[in-house]
Amino acid sequence: MIAEPDRAQPVGRGAIAGAIALYIAGGLFWAFLPFFVSLQTEHAGIGAAEAGLLGTAYLAGFTVSSMLAVWWAGRIALRPAIAGAAVVIAAAFWLLGVSGAFAVALAACFVIGNAMGGLWVIAYRVLGLAPVPARAFAIAIGLSYPALALVTFTAGQWIIPRSGLAGVLLTIALLVGILSLGGTQIPRRFTPAVAADRQSGAGATGAGVLALAALFFTGFAFACIWSFAAKIGASIGIDAGAVGAVLSSNLLLTGFGSLVASATVGRTRHALPLLGALAVLALCAGLLMLPLTPLLFAVALVSLGFGIGAVMPYQLAAISDADRSGALTSLIVAVQGAGSALGPPLAGLMWDAGGPVAIAGAGLLLILAGTGCSILAIRGSSVRA
Repeated sequence: MIAEPDRAQPVGRGAIAGAIALYIAGGLFWAFLPFFVSLQTEHAGIGAAEAGLLGTAYLAGFTVSSMLAVWWAGRIALRPAIAGAAVVIAAAFWLLGVSGAFAVALAACFVIGNAMGGLWVIAYRVLGLAPVPARAFAIAIGLSYPALALVTFTAGQWIIPRSGLAGVLLTIALLVGILSLGGTQIPRRFTPAVAADRQSGAGATGAGVLALAALFFTGFAFACIWSFAAKIGASIGIDAGAVGAVLSSNLLLTGFGSLVASATVGRTRHALPLLGALAVLALCAGLLMLPLTPLLFAVALVSLGFGIGAVMPYQLAAISDADRSGALTSLIVAVQGAGSALGPPLAGLMWDAGGPVAIAGAGLLLILAGTGCSILAIRGSSVRA
């Protein structure tokens, strides 16, 4: 089972709904990232490697915010912080829309990531205070990914063809503002008992560290492929609307995969479904290395979404089961962010070196590395595998 944190004051349905809204808000730019990278290379006059760095700046900001959460989460008033984050995100999107300077775009992406990472940290903590946290997380994932799929589909099908980058940035900024109103439902502060992270090194078991490494490599692999997915589709002649439909289907299947996996966590042995889901990811990366047709591209990307959605609950469960102090569990968001931050620049380099085949090959190697870490973690864990 996924380990549950201390919950001195369990939250109600309103707080859970507010946290889900923040969770969706914090994922909006990530869902839009493939289009953002593609638009930057096509219209902003920058290379693929530089466009990948913009994605990295966003994810680096996200990671920094989550790594520092041990310090700031228990010391701030949450509702003003959420409102401030929404304002900062809107201002950064405005800068992205009006400035053509690469340095400005780089800084704006970092700020957006930092603020959205903060929203995710707050959302994760509130969801962890639910009476049944595993169920709250499953609902959050199951609702957020279809919502992100709808945004992605709408952006690719209607907004980008009519309004370009500026129209999408305005839309996302408005959505962040609306969803941030969910912050009015969450606690004003985390109580000291809840906010304090258990920092004893006793929980840093070998199995837990390996499980974290598996999460890192899997996120790295997915980010490598996802960040250039729109560009891969465009390279084989698929128009933006059709690519948007494929990417939105990927997000829908991610939500479905997470719900399927979450329903079985604690009811079945961890090893087989985890390794099975990782095998799906490896197969999808392998398919993208073949001569691509629109149908093959769609099958690979949609299945990739289901695979990553099915992997996540089992990887999180492996970390929590191996953790004895909570120290490793508190690093989950930071590790996810760090792995994801490295994906776009690697994809940019691989694109320049060998196009879609090189990107898919790098993704496959990273998935295999994650699979190896998962196998070692399972063997080294004393929990049911």
